[in-house]
Amino acid sequence: MTWTRLGDDFIDRPELLAVSRSARLLHVEALIYCNKYLLDGALPYGALRRITDADDPEQDAKALLDAAVWQEAESGWLIEWTDQESAERVRARQEYRAEVQERYRDRKARHARGDHSMCDPRYCPDTVTGNATSLVNGHESSKTPLPAPSRPVPSRPEGTGTGTRGADPARAAAQPGDTQQSEATRRLPSPHPFSGLDLCCALPREHPVHNIDQATQGPR
Repeated sequence: MTWTRLGDDFIDRPELLAVSRSARLLHVEALIYCNKYLLDGALPYGALRRITDADDPEQDAKALLDAAVWQEAESGWLIEWTDQESAERVRARQEYRAEVQERYRDRKARHARGDHSMCDPRYCPDTVTGNATSLVNGHESSKTPLPAPSRPVPSRPEGTGTGTRGADPARAAAQPGDTQQSEATRRLPSPHPFSGLDLCCALPREHPVHNIDQATQGPR
C-alpha cells in the first residue's frame, strides 16, 4: 500500500489558492491515482474521467496547467511530485517485505514438519534440546541427542584420603600397627571390655570406665 502525502500548508499554497475548489480536489485525486499505480506523477489522458466525477474535469486540468501545478506531457500531464515517494523506493520496500513474508512462511512450514534449521533458538526450544529433525533426501531424520559434557573428577588434596600414596609421614607414624595396641588401650586393665581393640576410647582419661575390670566389678 502507498500513501499520498499532503503537507499542512497544502491548502495555503498560492498556486492552489489561484484555482477553484474543484480543481484542487482534482489535483488530490490525481496524486492518489499516480501513487497507487506508481506513475511518479505521470497522469495519462485516459485516466482523467476515471479519477474524478467533476462536471468539467478538462477545464479543471487546464486551470492546473495555467497555475503551473501540472505540466503538459506527450501522453498526459506531469503532476508536481516533490512531496511524494518515488516509485523506485516504493518497489524496493515492497520487494523487501515480500521476501520477509516468504521467509516467514517457509520457516513456519519447516517448523510444522519438524525441521528447525531456520528457527530462531531464542523462540524455538527444539533448537536447543538436540531433538530437532532435519530433511535428508526428502525424509525427516531425527538428530541423535548429544551426550552431556563430562566433568573432571576433582583430585584429593595431597596428604588426605584413605590411600597410602601422598599420606603425611608424621600422621602415618602415629597410626598403630596391626599388632601394636594404642596407648589408651594399653592403659585399660585386663580383662577389660575395651582391651585387645586397636581403637582409642572416645571417653576422657579420667572417666571411671577406665578403672572398671568387668561389668560385675565396681569402680576402683
